[in-house]
Amino acid sequence: MKNFNREDVNPETFYDIQDDATWAIARMMPQLMLIYSISIGLLGTVGVVLLRFQQYSPALGFGIGWIFLSFAAFGLVIALVHAFLAYLRPLDKFTSRLGAEPLDPEDRYHSIFKNVVEEISLAAPVSYVSARVIPTPRTNALAAGDQQVAEVMITEGALGQLSREELQTVVAHELAHIAYGDARLKLFTANILEIFEIFNFEKISKSSRSVGGFRTRGTRGRGALVILVLALLAPLLKGLNRIFATGISLQREWRADATAVEYSRNPLALARALYRLGSLKSKSVSVGLPAPVRDYRESVASPAYSQLLLVPFDSASRGVKEISWWEKLFLSHPPVENRIARTLNLARVPYSDFKRQVERERSSPQLDLPALRDKEGNLLYKQNWWIYADGSESETNLVDLLSGEGLTGEALIAREGDEDWSKPDQHRNLKAIKKLYENEKEKGNCPQCGAPFCRRFYLGVPIKVCLLCGGVALSWRKVIRLETRHRDGKLPERLGNIEDYTGYHGGEPIPEDEMIGAECPDCEIPFRTKRYHATKLIVDQCPNCNLTWFEEDELAIALNL
Repeated sequence: MKNFNREDVNPETFYDIQDDATWAIARMMPQLMLIYSISIGLLGTVGVVLLRFQQYSPALGFGIGWIFLSFAAFGLVIALVHAFLAYLRPLDKFTSRLGAEPLDPEDRYHSIFKNVVEEISLAAPVSYVSARVIPTPRTNALAAGDQQVAEVMITEGALGQLSREELQTVVAHELAHIAYGDARLKLFTANILEIFEIFNFEKISKSSRSVGGFRTRGTRGRGALVILVLALLAPLLKGLNRIFATGISLQREWRADATAVEYSRNPLALARALYRLGSLKSKSVSVGLPAPVRDYRESVASPAYSQLLLVPFDSASRGVKEISWWEKLFLSHPPVENRIARTLNLARVPYSDFKRQVERERSSPQLDLPALRDKEGNLLYKQNWWIYADGSESETNLVDLLSGEGLTGEALIAREGDEDWSKPDQHRNLKAIKKLYENEKEKGNCPQCGAPFCRRFYLGVPIKVCLLCGGVALSWRKVIRLETRHRDGKLPERLGNIEDYTGYHGGEPIPEDEMIGAECPDCEIPFRTKRYHATKLIVDQCPNCNLTWFEEDELAIALNL
């Protein structure tokens, strides 16, 4: 792809790209239908001539030409049926097969994605658009539906990689496909290729044995020849049809990229999004993903799904290499580097400048949730507290004071080391701690110290934090989200080297898969210890709901390990 040239007095616009692609598709669709009909005609004619032509054609008066035209017409009917079925195909097959799920209203990244879909849908001629997310670390997006009802699906990996501007261009690209009816048409071009699968050697031989079709009088011995000829001819014809089908797909991608620029008016953001999703390697698939996510790889690798993706499946893992003319004939998407370069031409930005800018490493904000301590570093919740009420003193603790237990009438309180008694609402330390819980109190209590949870957000994910001991509780699905979105960042200096960190419960190492005393705050079932992926870190997890408990600093350590 030609790089940007400042001296070009007549630069290409997105309208030019849209018009060129639309005319190319209009030319290639009839060509594909014609080639498909000819292919079916050839297969049918070869089969009849080799197997039964001598026996039946004299009686029926059929010549080879009529046989060919009959099968070619039949092939045209098949193509039209495929087009009709692709138009009627329901959306739930996509979402169920890919494991797409409704958005989490508490997740800030999901909320941003929903808002972006609503914004961009105003620019696209689509009546109703819903947004769903695929819980996998891989980076991609796709859309299904038509101008009446459509779904835009994005992976957790893509949400973690993209900024809001980049996300807008990705959604615009997918809605452009919907606006032009590309989602249905891509299914059609993929489905008509499947007819050639029935002509492979194994399927034909099984069919012949089941019906005894090759053992009739006058055709003995011809069955093997028919199998061999059709098995050799069908792949060649499929390849020819695939060239036209992928040629149409290439033009659709060019048109969708140009329309994404029209909707978003931000070609540079589209170039960045293509680079992040198509050139950067995704994080490896994490252990413990649900079954629908494990099916994601198998689903999107099939022709019916792979043509719907924003970038080719696993395109980043292939690396940037020169593509031969032969490989280009079978590409469903233009090379990512070419798409980026052409988009940069619209932005009037040289590719070399863009590459230096976009490759700057981004890091996640520091996750620092230390337990509350005094100036000497002692944990506040472990210090002794006293209540003076009705003329007598009684010992208490910080957790009970936060809940108001024992604070009746004119009670006074004091912390270990205090010189005077204070009213509960005037004690400096207790007042400051209670203020941290204002409007942030979360359901449940800490399994380690019993204090109420407080809500915090990290990388858009809501997490339950214990301010007193520094522990964090969150579902395993949210752990996967954080892993997907986290990029290497700075750790708190107090942690030092984390490579050999294993975690200690009460000061003693705990082996893997062992029940411990602490209970899940949701299920009240004892936690079991679990190895965090392939690291040395041991965390606690509920065997029933998979709620995972990270002690102080363990979540930050886990994400960086």
